[in-house]
Amino acid sequence: MYIATVRGFLYTPQVLWPCLHYAVPDAPNTKFFYESASFKQCRSVDRHFADILSRTTTKATSVLWVDDYHLLFFPGLLRSHSRTALAPVGFFLHLAFHSSEIFRCLSVRDSLLKEVLDADLAGFQTANYARHLRQTMSRILVYESLPKSIQVEVPVAPVSIGGDAEKEWRESSEGKKTKEKGRFVDVGVFPMGFDLNSLKEKKRSPKVEYWVQLLRRRYAGMNLIVGRDKVDKFRWGVRHKIEAFEHFLKTNSEFQGEAVLIQVALQTTESNELAGGFSDVVPRINAYLPTRCLARAGSHV
Repeated sequence: MYIATVRGFLYTPQVLWPCLHYAVPDAPNTKFFYESASFKQCRSVDRHFADILSRTTTKATSVLWVDDYHLLFFPGLLRSHSRTALAPVGFFLHLAFHSSEIFRCLSVRDSLLKEVLDADLAGFQTANYARHLRQTMSRILVYESLPKSIQVEVPVAPVSIGGDAEKEWRESSEGKKTKEKGRFVDVGVFPMGFDLNSLKEKKRSPKVEYWVQLLRRRYAGMNLIVGRDKVDKFRWGVRHKIEAFEHFLKTNSEFQGEAVLIQVALQTTESNELAGGFSDVVPRINAYLPTRCLARAGSHV
């Protein structure tokens, strides 16, 4: 199994990321990114990665797993190579998959959706996200949506690449059946959780134990709350959490001076501490309430 993840080009964070968080870019910007070098670069990176993967794949039956929104175009590109054209391909989206109304704002929606459907399996975090994919394919591409799959009327890409891969596919029982009835893309829900055994093992490490004991000594006898969250201009949860802590202290004065909140905010970009909107709340709480609220923004690893 090969796990494919690529980051660093501009189209995905500047256009796809906002859309996948229900922050719709205006039409001129969408058109600009579609026609600009950033969109071409996104496709170029995906295509280059697909070229490399096809050369390193030793078996035509290798399972290829495509991971997250940076590689939404990737399943279709894998089908353009003879060594990966017939391989089982899975795709998993860690982010939310929005409703079809949001997706209509993307000028590349048809191409993007069709290339996602070149995967054999599309996975999501929740049932709502999976339902949004099925509805989007039905409303935009006019494909039939079933409770756990999508029927694609056109066959998968090997029929168009030529050579031995196309001949092999056409002569296979799957190829003949697909030609008559189309193909089905499975849509599944796979909620992610914690690896508890790994977490327990890390808790026993000397470095973690050192910090635990240090915090316990420093805030001995106090109620300690520790939070760890990502923060960017689309995620305001950290600010809401800190404001909730402030409200709790105001309405429960007996905990003033008896409770400490330590919040670690993982940044996805350098400017996200300000974008997340909590840098003004922490000094305000510490200034007039006899307690401590500590918030630290760090780089995402």
